Amino acid sequence: MSSSSPDRTGPFTRRGAERQGRLAVLAVALLYTFPAMAKVEPRLTVDASVFLSSNPFLITGSDLDTVIGEMSVRPAVTVTSPGGSSLDLAGVATKRIYSRARYKDFLIGNLHADGTYRDSERLSVLASAGFDRGILADQLTSGIDAASDGEGLREDVTAKVGLLWQPDRHFEVAPAVAYLNTNYLGSTTPLRDTRIITPSLQLWRRTSPYTRFGARAEVEFHSPDDEAKFKTISGFITVDQRLAEHWQLTAEAGAERSEAHDLLIPGLPAIRESARTRFAGRVDLCHELERLTLCANATLSSEPSGFGGSQRRLAGFLSATHRVSERVTLSAIGEYQRARLQGADISALDSMRAEARVEWQAARKFRVGGNIEYRRQELFSGRTVKAGFVGIRLSYDWRRTP
Repeated sequence: MSSSSPDRTGPFTRRGAERQGRLAVLAVALLYTFPAMAKVEPRLTVDASVFLSSNPFLITGSDLDTVIGEMSVRPAVTVTSPGGSSLDLAGVATKRIYSRARYKDFLIGNLHADGTYRDSERLSVLASAGFDRGILADQLTSGIDAASDGEGLREDVTAKVGLLWQPDRHFEVAPAVAYLNTNYLGSTTPLRDTRIITPSLQLWRRTSPYTRFGARAEVEFHSPDDEAKFKTISGFITVDQRLAEHWQLTAEAGAERSEAHDLLIPGLPAIRESARTRFAGRVDLCHELERLTLCANATLSSEPSGFGGSQRRLAGFLSATHRVSERVTLSAIGEYQRARLQGADISALDSMRAEARVEWQAARKFRVGGNIEYRRQELFSGRTVKAGFVGIRLSYDWRRTP
């Protein structure tokens, strides 16, 4: 729960290293399951970045501005068998340093493996595993945890296995089981580690070349800190519709019901959250042209938080990517979140992030990019903190050519 644990010291954690090691061993083992005729496509990207930020961790105080240096290595490989099975391995390791001595340096990144084993035209086995390590301040629009301590770290270990059965060309059945283990490190706020196991069943029915209707049911078993276990049951109806040649819409609506459980908030006694049923849903809309892509997303859901209970999240996302020429690309994103701890007499907290980027393909393997970013976060104390970022990035891309 905090960095005082004996296996969580320094920029690395022994527990995190062990998880990454196990995932790497599993990924290598999966590679050996593919036949010798499999197609292997390795890739590598190396990034070097320099940023100037007015408040990188969204904290209160003075003299918070700093220069940030980053170096990232991004290896990846895709393996495809003649029978249609595939395996994707990708990761990134980033060293981030700060010019001000008040900020500690970080090693963050992720490692992911996604595999599909195609037994026949009707049956496929899907499996994935991953490890993510990130700074809470960088995740301000993905949950309420960042409002408690932006300088903390979050480590996620994920795994999922499922089947995709297509009895005919119109119908799909996809049972799956997912696992999430979240640990919080180096935080001054006692956020609670959490384990979640989620069995689910997704059904799809294609009614036309442009329309699919689906139904999804799942049960989440929450285990915050190996204590106060509770479960959430949810069901959804989904529609996936191509509205026109360049428009795609996905909409989902349903309900979630959580059992009664305890909510732990720093400085307050434990709060008993009663069982209740809530509406949930999401809408995704994308417009794709040859040089322009526009996407919008809105989500209303109940999700686990580091305080042992659930958070109610209303989130929105906008993105635009415009390929100005063969070498120049412009992009922009906007993210907004309004989150509230369920069962607590605490006001909802708003957070937002907006970013604009430009990227120039300077040579076949070299890219140069620049970005400007704005962040805003409401804290539990009632104060609002803001931050600006401006930076430049140099990238080298390598991939093996036949």
